Amino acid sequence: TAADLIDRINTAWKSWRESLPTDLSELTAKPADGWTLKDLMAHITWHEQEMINVVRAKALAASEWWILPQDERNENIRALHADDAVEDVVSRLDATHTDLLEALATLEDRDLHDPARFDGMPAEWAPWSLIANNTYEHYQAHT
Repeated sequence: TAADLIDRINTAWKSWRESLPTDLSELTAKPADGWTLKDLMAHITWHEQEMINVVRAKALAASEWWILPQDERNENIRALHADDAVEDVVSRLDATHTDLLEALATLEDRDLHDPARFDGMPAEWAPWSLIANNTYEHYQAHT
């Protein structure tokens, strides 16, 4: 159900958000793989914004970056926000998540199981799965 999806998102979000350091300088420390926590936060925000667009439009209204290979898409997201202040990235992360929850609250249970309720969504897709992949499953993958 929509309530179950929102609950899963909230539970995973809380766990992921609590795993992040509160010291902003730690968010910009460069690890061996080259991605800072700030980069990762911008990455999560981008994916959530994409889901907001889908839910609000009730359409597969997605960025052209989705057609790119995953590594290239991810690098584009990282580069797009590389010069953003860490405070702005944190603020945008939290604001976008709030917007996501508001958008999801407009869905009916049947919206989550019927791709025909979203313009342009392939018939073999499950809308709930698309949302899960870009929210709670995504947070868990990066925790």
